[in-house]
Amino acid sequence: MSGDILKHSNGYLKYNESIHDNHGKPWLTSEIKLLKDWYKTRRVEDIAMALGRTAKTVANKAYQLRKVGDL
Repeated sequence: MSGDILKHSNGYLKYNESIHDNHGKPWLTSEIKLLKDWYKTRRVEDIAMALGRTAKTVANKAYQLRKVGDL
């Protein structure tokens, strides 16, 4: 069952250890740069897949960056 790809009602993928390999790990500077570079032109889901994180985590990080004026 852990290999099944499931979605939340909002369409985001649910956590899956096989595709969200950076889940729970600290954000690297290179990951934050990619998020900043892609945020206005790519979907959150695409950024999340590229980073190996959940879409919710990427959206939360974007919110944190916007809050301090860094996005």
